[in-house]
Amino acid sequence: MTLNGETKRDKPEKPLRPIYHCRVQGDTERKRGCGGVTIGSEPLEDFVLSCLFFRLDTPDLGKLLDTKPETGERLKKLLEDRSLLEMRKKDILKDYGRGDMTREEMLFSKSEAQAALDDINHEIDQVSRSHQANALVPVDTTVKEAWFATDSLQWKRGIMDLVIDKIIIQPGGGKPYYECQLSDRRFRFDPERVEVKWKA
Repeated sequence: MTLNGETKRDKPEKPLRPIYHCRVQGDTERKRGCGGVTIGSEPLEDFVLSCLFFRLDTPDLGKLLDTKPETGERLKKLLEDRSLLEMRKKDILKDYGRGDMTREEMLFSKSEAQAALDDINHEIDQVSRSHQANALVPVDTTVKEAWFATDSLQWKRGIMDLVIDKIIIQPGGGKPYYECQLSDRRFRFDPERVEVKWKA
């Protein structure tokens, strides 16, 4: 279940602090959460951003920005190939329905077509993300520099969507001290609880 942003007061005399909490039930859906996982939002965001900057201010960003003049034609060809493969899958079922192939032949042919379709969809995703990256990241600017130069939440969300699939928070035990990478703050926070799933 998605973590919800909330505030928490650890003791009556302590100030409120922002957290993420896996609530038992969300506001807009009945999907149930564990109700127990809680993590401080400030150190979590610092850790995730540090991972993001490290990943994108490396050759990984270069790969995303490697858009050649022929990329548009390449994308057009990929979309055409995908359309042909989708038609091929329908034709296979029609051939099987007419009795032109056995069930084994149909399953094999359908599996081959689906594997080729999966490969093409993956390549289309890569090319599309490359276009997105070029539109989002200014030339001769690191992602970190661009991030702190804008207040646009939409832009920041777009950058994260380019490379992050999801972030998994595990239940926590001990809480070592964590020195923030992007500020001089210090928190009780265990980075080992956080798993960032990157898009391939």
